Amino acid sequence: MNDDVTLADVVDGAIGRWQRMRQEATRQVADRDFQTWLFETVPAQAARLGEYDPCDHAFIVYEIVTALYRAGNIADAFLLLRWFGVHYAHHPDTDLAERVITMLTDLCAYIGRADAAGNAAAARVLRDVVDGARRPVDVRVERALCRALATHAYLRSDYLGAGSRSSKYAELAALWTEMFRRYRHSQDPHLRGRAAQGLYNAALVWLQKGRDKIARKKFAELLTSFGQDRGSNPDVDEWLSRAEHAGTVLDRFAVGEPELNLSYLQRQRYWDIQRRRKGFGVPWLLAGAPRNHMGKLVRAAREKHHSSVGQVRSWLCSGEPFVLLLRNFDLVEESTASSPLASVLEDDPQGDHVHAISYRDCEAALAELERAVSMITVASTKAGELELASTFGQFVPRTALYLPDATWFDTVSTLIPLATQIVVWAAELTPALAQELSCLQEHQRCGETLVIIDTPSSPMQQAFLPGPEHDHLTTDHPALVAFPHIVNAHELKDRSVAECPSLLRVVRALETARAGPVRQRLVAIRAHLEASSRRDSR
Repeated sequence: MNDDVTLADVVDGAIGRWQRMRQEATRQVADRDFQTWLFETVPAQAARLGEYDPCDHAFIVYEIVTALYRAGNIADAFLLLRWFGVHYAHHPDTDLAERVITMLTDLCAYIGRADAAGNAAAARVLRDVVDGARRPVDVRVERALCRALATHAYLRSDYLGAGSRSSKYAELAALWTEMFRRYRHSQDPHLRGRAAQGLYNAALVWLQKGRDKIARKKFAELLTSFGQDRGSNPDVDEWLSRAEHAGTVLDRFAVGEPELNLSYLQRQRYWDIQRRRKGFGVPWLLAGAPRNHMGKLVRAAREKHHSSVGQVRSWLCSGEPFVLLLRNFDLVEESTASSPLASVLEDDPQGDHVHAISYRDCEAALAELERAVSMITVASTKAGELELASTFGQFVPRTALYLPDATWFDTVSTLIPLATQIVVWAAELTPALAQELSCLQEHQRCGETLVIIDTPSSPMQQAFLPGPEHDHLTTDHPALVAFPHIVNAHELKDRSVAECPSLLRVVRALETARAGPVRQRLVAIRAHLEASSRRDSR
């Protein structure tokens, strides 16, 4: 390289050349010609001059990629990144091939977490690089390719909620199963460990989908496939111990079928039928009003419950730290199937069922917290349409258990010692909350609990939705004297998690737990489940 030419000049020159090619030909032709020029013509010309160093060439291409990304040209950055990886994955210099794949994987992991589009593009690059490597390759390169495949799976799991959850679960399970099948017969200890990891994570995905039998089968297959490695391969030993732990979790932590309060939906349907009989007819029936789809809502709630049970069990199997959210049910949504005041004011008996939405100061912050951490709560029995969608912009937990009235506390009291952090969000000291606070103190979890004090329902809402009177909570309420972390909900208004020290403490506590030894967390989980099992058997 000419001493007067800087790296920036080379990068800008290459990008400018690409742009000119596109002006002179179709995009497809220009892209093909630029790829040939960059990866074949330039190295050949440099070699004839005796100045070609593949490491320098790889570094320059990487700098072009990052320059395109910084300029906001994401599509071209990913296109060039794919060419880059496929070209160097089978380079004769195995050290260089390994470094390129590792750099590419790290960049995809970084860019792919920005948004859904970047996530999909990064996953495609990693997929093409893994598939484009001509095997067999050096074991160091194979390790780098295996890491790229694992990163592909982790990236896709970040955007599991986008699109059909069922298809996303299937995609994830297929990726982890592919890693198992690719490397299950490898003699390299690291790759055998990766194969065991793939089978273990595939089992967790099936758990998250609520497919308990398939998950158990995968855990058993892991023990059978890699049992002979026990004691000779620390990587495999780790996944064997986790699979054995998972069996204990699945045996000792079970949540039954959901219980749904359908009184509000049934009242809606009753009056809907009355309207149709008065002449609204088929057009009203086909109008698509939510109350005409009670069966669909019930199926969605059952699916959410089973998926949420699977999520919690997967966290307990893997030792993933999580937050337990305990709350007054009527803070955000409340409904009733019989409101005499409402029917009088409406002058129509059809007004006897009322659905009220409240907007709380801390909702946005709690929604952000839920996106940042693994969080489980109990679904509200007071939500008219089963707390399934944020139709009116209210906070709706994504992972929630629809627990029976008779056994809800058994499940909550089991989760309290297992959760890494607990958030209590309440305005009134209801009997249920009093039980939960007592359980938190019994298990000495007050120090890991954040209490968010909100305001009671408005007088108007109380008039339409009358209920029993309860003590209003305040920061100095006697029931909260044992809890050191208490905050008023209005202090979280219009603030992000990073701007709320109380919520940031929760996030950091989970990060600290995640950074600690996994085995310690698994031992603690088993101890709590065994203790809970002994209490239940008394």
